[in-house]
Amino acid sequence: MRGEGQRLSTHLKAAFAEIDRLTDVYRNAINKLETYALPNLSPQSAAKWFELYLRVVDLGVQIRRGEIRHRTAQSFTYPCMHKTGTRGAVHSGLSIDDCNSILLLMTDRDLVKEGRVSRWCNRIDGVDRDNVGELDKKLSSCLRTFIDRRSKFYDRLEVNGGDPHQKLLVLGGPGAAAPILLKVTRTCFGPKKCSCGEDAKPWENFCLEAGGPDTQSHLATRVTESAQTDDMGIMDIKRQMGFQELSREEENNDAAALAREAAELVRRRHPRGQSNAAASALRVPPSAKSIYQKKCEENGSNSKPHISAVLTVKNGAHLLDLSSIGFHSADDLQDLVDIFSSSGLPPVKVLDVSNGFFNAPAFKVLCQLLRLPQDETNDGDHWNFTPDSS
Repeated sequence: MRGEGQRLSTHLKAAFAEIDRLTDVYRNAINKLETYALPNLSPQSAAKWFELYLRVVDLGVQIRRGEIRHRTAQSFTYPCMHKTGTRGAVHSGLSIDDCNSILLLMTDRDLVKEGRVSRWCNRIDGVDRDNVGELDKKLSSCLRTFIDRRSKFYDRLEVNGGDPHQKLLVLGGPGAAAPILLKVTRTCFGPKKCSCGEDAKPWENFCLEAGGPDTQSHLATRVTESAQTDDMGIMDIKRQMGFQELSREEENNDAAALAREAAELVRRRHPRGQSNAAASALRVPPSAKSIYQKKCEENGSNSKPHISAVLTVKNGAHLLDLSSIGFHSADDLQDLVDIFSSSGLPPVKVLDVSNGFFNAPAFKVLCQLLRLPQDETNDGDHWNFTPDSS
């Protein structure tokens, strides 16, 4: 038992060191995004900003879950200690979730003195809530600012989908070359299929300027055929970001995909009689149910009816009534943590866990759920819940 305690302590200390290192990188990258969330960007510059945003999101995922999505020279010797990540992903074993799982093992098996475990728990709670948590909120605020910026070179921006399938559409207004000028999605989901340079740090030399007067003239070329090498088009942006250049055949396929997206956008647009305010929504946020369904699909598991049932929105809020569940599993509660860590969801007004029973891992995850910040648009900062009186 003593040997296991030493092994887990070494693992935990390595995780803390990696989290501290990546948190500094995460902070600097977010600051760069904040600096260049400029008005009057060209569609190409907006695409470049969003590609960097996706890279920064991946940094946050690595800090929280240890998932590695890009090529790296790092060798990872520690095992993944949790089950909260994407199925089949490469893990560093050095994340916040790994720390929480290690601390649970130490507590359950009484491997380390209680005082030391308590200090470590306080440290990881501070990192989770005060350091990384605040940066997560700042990143979400950067995205909202970016979407709200106006530009004379496009009509509006639309972002939809949840991690890792976020998508940006740069939409053209009346007289534009096409309804959808550009589309940006994540292309790297793991180191084996990553087209970026090894250990690339695109945020370090990132720079944007407001678009010039000739920007609009290049849009038809990008939508209808492959970009010319002379123009500062999306392919130049991807090369600067470390993404692999497409062949002409792939580029033509990409143009066809844009055309299909444009047809779909035209199909679902509001009738002319509706107000411009309603028709110009900037973002279509995912629902809690859709996030849960996507998570189950990625993990290769079936959705659980009792979880799907409580994710229904009533009167503009979530009322999570779990009082009919006898024994609460850590996995089910972790699903709720993952779901409500997403921004833009309706507020949670009630979390009823009365009549329920929790083992140590489940109670630990419940505490994580209760610490989740509510969206800035909600009335309060805290979750309301009814504890089990027993």
